[in-house]
Amino acid sequence: NALCANFVVQNPEIKSILELSKPNQPIWDQTAGRLAGVEISLNQIEHDRLRGEWDEPAIHACIVCASQSCPDLRDAAYLPKDLQTTMYMQIENWLRNSFKGSKTDSDSRLYLSRIFLWFESDFDSAGGVLAFVNKFNSDISQHSSHPAVRYFEYDWSLNSRRK
Repeated sequence: NALCANFVVQNPEIKSILELSKPNQPIWDQTAGRLAGVEISLNQIEHDRLRGEWDEPAIHACIVCASQSCPDLRDAAYLPKDLQTTMYMQIENWLRNSFKGSKTDSDSRLYLSRIFLWFESDFDSAGGVLAFVNKFNSDISQHSSHPAVRYFEYDWSLNSRRK
């Protein structure tokens, strides 16, 4: 998260992190920093280190892309002693956000973040996307046991900057 935020801080004129992509090199594949003395990209951190080594779908609520539609950035570090509790709080906060996490409507439709679509297989270990969402947002399971699922459009514009 800090390396992603650093791209934004170093480029205050941008309106979207995607503007930092270069021809044939998306921002996600550019060197973001050094980890244990080795240059690393945001994609390597997310896909190789986090998703590749850790079967935990909750990670998607805890990593950010500096965009309006990504989960909110936590204002404190994740610490080993309370990692699961903190991650679950992040999930609950994200899913309660009816603009980018989840919401239901009167026609039994469930709207979810596109993250659930893009990384659907990551939620298999939790029983699938609906089981995962129901675990953390009981409002959804009370609305309908078999909702028609739709996905929010993804807004890549930068999320707010604190002044």
